[in-house]
Amino acid sequence: MTGEDLRILIRSEVLADEPPLGLTSADLIDAAHRAHRRRRLIIAVPAAATLAVAATIFGAGILPSDTDSKGSDVPAAAQETLDEFDPATFPAAFDSEVRRLLGDALPAGVEGRIEPTLDGYTRLRPKDYAYTDSWTAWYDLSLANQLMIILRHDQSSNEGSAERYCEENLASQEMERCTADTLADGSVAITSVSELRRSRVGFTRPNGDAESRWYMRQVVNRRDYGFGVIAREYVKATTLNEADARWSISAEQLTAIANSHRLVYAMPTEPKKTCDTTLLVPRRESGYGRIVCERSLNN
Repeated sequence: MTGEDLRILIRSEVLADEPPLGLTSADLIDAAHRAHRRRRLIIAVPAAATLAVAATIFGAGILPSDTDSKGSDVPAAAQETLDEFDPATFPAAFDSEVRRLLGDALPAGVEGRIEPTLDGYTRLRPKDYAYTDSWTAWYDLSLANQLMIILRHDQSSNEGSAERYCEENLASQEMERCTADTLADGSVAITSVSELRRSRVGFTRPNGDAESRWYMRQVVNRRDYGFGVIAREYVKATTLNEADARWSISAEQLTAIANSHRLVYAMPTEPKKTCDTTLLVPRRESGYGRIVCERSLNN
């Protein structure tokens, strides 16, 4: 099970009908600041939900040996961005690079929401910035079309055979399409299409309901310097053929975004630990997660 499978499974089976869930304990938070190591998470859910899982966080066959992201093999463009990184100005730089690569495919009137996140999906309050481990951009192209880009430090997710990943997901019918290619810079790009369902907590596993059916096309770029980028587009469609007619962004453009060495960031300074911390997952996709002391939950 990949980290993406884990995320979708949790949201589908647990969060949709449960109150905010505390993910304990400090192991999760520590992972946000040591993202170059393998991140493992054990989640215990309420008795009403019969789910208990352990897996690598974040993946979608995306994220792959533990290495520091600052090494001799980091491309010059990426190293320059890392050296000049400023969280205050990074959203504008992120947006500028995306627009440069997409051109007219991203209308000037469409504003992006670009924020630091935890695990690529959970928004955190500004005061919890030190706990972030990724940056995510959302662009609502229309009510039935969304672009999402995730930047993440995580060499462990780049491990394993990309070809085998595609073969397994196609065989299990988790994906409609999947191909793996080696790009000119030697990095690996995995392009896939999956059927999903949209709920109040975000995109989850499909349930056969055509009215809530969406399709996702994504490109995952695995880089050998411990970094991964996902560029994905969601469209609302009842069939795959219909989705193919509605994509706003080409697979080549998604690949260009995922492969941009300007889209990298520096991790925040690890916060001083004063208590055992817990992540409270938001009730809705657009909500903020909260980092709190575990002992505060008993007050």
